[in-house]
Amino acid sequence: MLQNLTAYFVKKGYSVSVLASPQKRKEFHEYLDPNVICIRHSWPRKKFQRFGISFVVNRVNCKLYHFYIKLRLSLTRYDIALAIKEGPIMKKALSVKAGRKFAWVHCDYAYMHQAYLTWVRGCFASDQDELECMKQYEKVVCVSETAKESVIRAIGDPGNLCVKYDPINWEKIVSASQEPCPFYRDPSRPLIVSVGRLDTVKNYLTLLKACEKLQKTTCFDLWIVGEGNERSNLEEYISAHALSFVKLLGVQKNPYSILRQATLFVSSSVSESYGLSVQEALILGIPVVAVNCPGIAEWFDPRFGLLVNNSAEELADAMGKMLNDSSMLSACQKAIAQHDSRHGVYEDRMEKICQLWETP
Repeated sequence: MLQNLTAYFVKKGYSVSVLASPQKRKEFHEYLDPNVICIRHSWPRKKFQRFGISFVVNRVNCKLYHFYIKLRLSLTRYDIALAIKEGPIMKKALSVKAGRKFAWVHCDYAYMHQAYLTWVRGCFASDQDELECMKQYEKVVCVSETAKESVIRAIGDPGNLCVKYDPINWEKIVSASQEPCPFYRDPSRPLIVSVGRLDTVKNYLTLLKACEKLQKTTCFDLWIVGEGNERSNLEEYISAHALSFVKLLGVQKNPYSILRQATLFVSSSVSESYGLSVQEALILGIPVVAVNCPGIAEWFDPRFGLLVNNSAEELADAMGKMLNDSSMLSACQKAIAQHDSRHGVYEDRMEKICQLWETP
């Protein structure tokens, strides 16, 4: 989202600055347009001993750099400030001097508040405090109707919510998918691919259980692209149940060259605000099996695949139907191609976002 927005703004002639955390600075310089100004918001902390000259010097450097950034921001006035993410970023962006301010909500707020309450409470004293923060923005942009309703359920209605689907740079996705895949794919076996962080919300343990059931009747491989705190649990399950056909590929700089190899894309996530990876699979013409959650069901066309309840049995059954029925798989591929999932997902969505501040 950040890459797409900033590149489009530069193309339109905007002067763009990104306030970046130190660990993201190198990444931003690598992926963002070279005309984007990158401001580091704090001094990079190292692991120093609790006492000693190195610790003291580092603490002083941190305080000086924080002061420098605050001074720089206080002396610079921007026309528009965008808090590109919820939580701490939304709160921090209020300190930026700007004529107009907008914020984004990318997550299922109701689920996030339930699953990650300590993360939320780390920057807001209460739901009311968070609601008051949102009210200070001209608009809070939600990436789907599902995301909008989740905010209202979690903390109430700030009165300034609107919905703008995330722009998807399909040309970039298609181009990246043409690069060589770094992993060998056995052409004699169907390949299922899933993309997402290894987190409980992505429900990968249920996917592994479904694959364990399916492998009794169907030969296939499963590749999961992503990293996260659930890796050790998933590795343990794969080892204990001898799922040698499953590969955890970790974070990949170009996931699209891997995604393009897929016979079928599977999303086992129990909570999605939009389901971006599902949309990206459709852009590459890949049929989908997904757990039926509101963020995906909001826009998903049943001609493109199957939505199922959150159970290993239903996932296994749906994947088996798609892999073993060539006419069903072919019909989904044809429907995706005829619909053209690329239409209107980039330029049109970008312009709708820009209209927030460009339209009087």
